[in-house]
Amino acid sequence: MQVDYSRGGPTIWRKCDNVDFKPVDRLISETANIKWHTARRTTGNDVSQTDSSIEPITQETLTEGTLTMGFIQTVRKYDLVVELPNNLRGTVSLADISDVYTKQLRSYVESDLKQPSKINELFAIGTVVLCKVKSRFSVEETDDEVVVNQITVTLNPREINEDIVKVKPYPGMVLAGAIESVEDHGYIVDVGLRVTKGYISHDENYEYIKRINGVDRLIQGQVVLCYIASKNDLTDWSNVKVITMTLKPKAAKLPSNRHLSDEIWLPPGSLVVATISSVTEDGLVIESSVLKGFVQFYKTLELCRANKDEYSINEEVVGRVLYKHPKSGVYFMSVLSQLDTFVNASSMFSEISRLGVIIDGASVLSVTEAEVVLRLPNGILGIAKVC
Repeated sequence: MQVDYSRGGPTIWRKCDNVDFKPVDRLISETANIKWHTARRTTGNDVSQTDSSIEPITQETLTEGTLTMGFIQTVRKYDLVVELPNNLRGTVSLADISDVYTKQLRSYVESDLKQPSKINELFAIGTVVLCKVKSRFSVEETDDEVVVNQITVTLNPREINEDIVKVKPYPGMVLAGAIESVEDHGYIVDVGLRVTKGYISHDENYEYIKRINGVDRLIQGQVVLCYIASKNDLTDWSNVKVITMTLKPKAAKLPSNRHLSDEIWLPPGSLVVATISSVTEDGLVIESSVLKGFVQFYKTLELCRANKDEYSINEEVVGRVLYKHPKSGVYFMSVLSQLDTFVNASSMFSEISRLGVIIDGASVLSVTEAEVVLRLPNGILGIAKVC
């Protein structure tokens, strides 16, 4: 018998007599079952096998504090469900949205002030967010019951950005932010720092504001993915009170050489210019002066070319960080050009978002016994499973 608790609580399975019980882990994706092999050196366009150290994130390797890109999958009354890489899912409680929203909720409860915005006004399905893992999936079994604890994540900028004080701010740096106040021509943004606030111009970001949740304004307490737009010489956070920010993903840039140090802030959403060091059966191994990265092939559709033979050793590519693997330290990345313009995942698939819709003009790229890989008219790759 299953007992569900609201607000992101655990699911408890009561054990019944004479019934065989086997808990099912629904958080494991197909990609978690990929067999990874030992790499061999390649020359030219030869395809190697995948390095054994390059494995995608799973619920077993996920650790508390891991930063990852995600998007809103479900909006409920008291919590959110966020789609994470590799088909993992995390739950966000009302208390883990932002300090601004928490303060609004507390004031409403204690002083009966104006009711804060509902959670479905702050988030739309597909909104891209930065997430930080608070706790990971686990199963606790006793004599009487099995308690299934799912992954919980926070969107709070104070928790996500806590490490930025270790590095110098630079133009293009990725930050999580929460709208602290709505001004005449823009928005003051809380980035979780005591001294520094962000400012987003309404007019300059109007196109992206509408893409986030379909309305023409941002709301107090709302969480946004920001990029530093200021071109001034930023030397230290303690000397910066207000910093100009943008919502445009193309604004993400690598730090210049004078900002590089032993501590580097490359959260999900950051852009990296790297060189392909190996083309494997499962993806691209890419390297730069500051990181080692991996781009998976069809399982996550993170490539802009369908045929791995179109990639070559020593070719330069631009990738966007999805997450840093907590065990190996490898940055898993995407080289999809569509990520340069979207802030809501639904916008990438607006033409195919309805189940059953028929798409004309798709071309077949490859056929195997298990699946057919297609290129859709908007450039997105698709997979049709062979039954």
